[in-house]
Amino acid sequence: MGKVRAGSLYTNEETLPSIQWKSQKRVAMGKRSVLVQDGSFATPINDGTLPPESRTARFQLLSPELAIPGSPRPAWVHLSGTGDQGYGMRRDVGALLLQQGVSSIVLESAYYGTRRPKRQTAGKLRRVSDMLSLGNATIEETLLMLRWLRAAGFWPLGICGFSMGGVNAVLAAACCREFPVGVVTLCAPYSAVPVYLEGALARACDWRALQRDLGPASSTSTPGAISSYAARRAAEERMAQILTVTDLRRVPPPPVPAATILLQADDDAYVPTDSPEVLAGAWATAEKPEIRRVNGGHVWAFLAQRRAFAQAIIDASDSLSGRFAQPPLSHVQTRPSWPDRLTANRLHN
Repeated sequence: MGKVRAGSLYTNEETLPSIQWKSQKRVAMGKRSVLVQDGSFATPINDGTLPPESRTARFQLLSPELAIPGSPRPAWVHLSGTGDQGYGMRRDVGALLLQQGVSSIVLESAYYGTRRPKRQTAGKLRRVSDMLSLGNATIEETLLMLRWLRAAGFWPLGICGFSMGGVNAVLAAACCREFPVGVVTLCAPYSAVPVYLEGALARACDWRALQRDLGPASSTSTPGAISSYAARRAAEERMAQILTVTDLRRVPPPPVPAATILLQADDDAYVPTDSPEVLAGAWATAEKPEIRRVNGGHVWAFLAQRRAFAQAIIDASDSLSGRFAQPPLSHVQTRPSWPDRLTANRLHN
């Protein structure tokens, strides 16, 4: 298989997002006081592939209000799974991480939540191309968020995600060659192809609409059931061809395999349960990612295995901090924007 890009298509290593900070609140969590801050910035995707409603990236930053001088300040970017609108589900994982002093950026995906196009119903994407545009935007916006976190003094850094969020986490990590990052996925397939052609989501696709899009090429002179079967097969083959770009076996392996942990549910009906083993076998690295098994099915794993997910993130952070010193910031020309001077002082002091 041919390789795909390894780097941003829209920005360079010196590009930082110009963040507009909105609401900020302090929340007591156990013995800790934490900050929850909403921010937004212009997506770097400027080629017209995103609808107007999706062109402003939005996120929440969850961080301890006070940082211990000289101590690591780990932070992870949390990417959304299919149909995951808003911040709530991922913020619950972030709350577990905050108890261990790990900050989180919960990124709202294009096409979801406040970024949903007007003609779209909830989180149901209308076109296959929308899925690809969503993934492209997620990768590029994640790279900007990682650079911002690094410039703001957070370290070590990582990307995590459930299901589709895990796929995009691996893709974003493959594009981040500026500094090492950890990767943790939960129930992420090795490719979207088996998910939409073989898994439970195959029943959610409007195959008739896809057949119509193919036009005469999907029709046959044979009437009846054979004609219908041939048209469906043609639509499936076209879908598989398009979704090949999501095949994680085609991308470079994660930057730090020892800080990469792949969690998979044993009874997952949506993604192939051997996805972690498939990826570990495809990535030609001396060190292999760690594979952890959890009980339950696809959705249940995220609802019931959040502590296992959070623990994997903490373990990956520890692996990174044990292997790498914080990279220098000599090439960063622009200081990161903070919501206010008080917050910046508290986070830096």
